[in-house]
Amino acid sequence: MSPVSLYVTDFEDERCRFDYYWSRIRTIDVPLPKTTFVTFETADDSYRWETDEILAFMERNEYDRAFVRTQVKAATVRLRDGSFIHRPDETVIDRIVESLLNQNDQQVWPHGGALVVREWLDFDFCPHPTHTCHPSVRFFVDEGRVIGQTPTTAEKASYVCADGYQYLESMVADVDLAEPRKYADRIAAEFAETT
Repeated sequence: MSPVSLYVTDFEDERCRFDYYWSRIRTIDVPLPKTTFVTFETADDSYRWETDEILAFMERNEYDRAFVRTQVKAATVRLRDGSFIHRPDETVIDRIVESLLNQNDQQVWPHGGALVVREWLDFDFCPHPTHTCHPSVRFFVDEGRVIGQTPTTAEKASYVCADGYQYLESMVADVDLAEPRKYADRIAAEFAETT
């Protein structure tokens, strides 16, 4: 039996904040979504943010959709209700941001003093309209090197929720994780002090 390492993160640690790593990661030769920061303030058990800044980012980039998260986390329970801005509309944006902050408050996640708004990358492929299942590859880094990934092979990404996605098998069979691994290695080398 091989030893198992357990890594625990303190989400109050500044290294978990988006602004901690964003300025460094954007100088590395890896693809990144367009991103902006929108400050928000706590006021009497509520939050205030600049909806106009989010709308301006979407307009400037001609986006009809966007992704929003806090400095620490996207929506924790209902991603589509708390991180997916499906239309550049003030009412929609305010409802989504409020849901994001409420969801993260319920999970006791820190916010980090800013919203992170990004271009929407549509990875969803699940046929169920209420699911947010999508294939993803995650790399785990420690002391400047990649120590693991999930899924371990592209084929294992074909089952990401209770349903199997046979219609994806031909696409997944052609996926090569070497390119994402190359990006992960570049990023890991720049963050030797962090896990």
